[in-house]
Amino acid sequence: METLPGSGPRLSLVADASSDEDMARVVHETRQNLGEIDAVVYNAAAIRADAPGDLTSAEHLRLYDVNVVGALRLAKLTLQRRAAGERALTFIVTGGMPIAKPSYTSLSLGKAALRALTHALAEEYSADGIRVGMVTIDGGITRGTNLDPDRIAEEYWRFHSSPTPPWRGELVLTP
Repeated sequence: METLPGSGPRLSLVADASSDEDMARVVHETRQNLGEIDAVVYNAAAIRADAPGDLTSAEHLRLYDVNVVGALRLAKLTLQRRAAGERALTFIVTGGMPIAKPSYTSLSLGKAALRALTHALAEEYSADGIRVGMVTIDGGITRGTNLDPDRIAEEYWRFHSSPTPPWRGELVLTP
């Protein structure tokens, strides 16, 4: 754990999003070192170029486990605890591919399912004051463009810090 000038403490942990044990460990270590979690960003993805029919069922399931089920694992570890009436929590998922791309079939399927999961989580937890949303990045992240990493980070921060979220459900950022 380190503290950066002008900011709070930072903690760097590595986990396999497809592992229940890894995800539970990371959430536990975060709480142990930094206290209760106020904001979560799920930005894991298994990215692979593949066309329809290229992958076996087992390969699709392995990629889906990271692209979708990993977010559900993290939500289960963080959102259910907060629904008991503790402080507010923000849960943001990074989306992509608002339109399916046949050259990235497994990722397109995963992002569509992740979008559905995000909407379901928002519906389930919004009455408890938990903010759930998706920032969909429709293109390559490039400095000096609308998809500049600093601009994207500002949108995440704006959703988390505004008294009333500036958007609900999904924000699509295009080049």
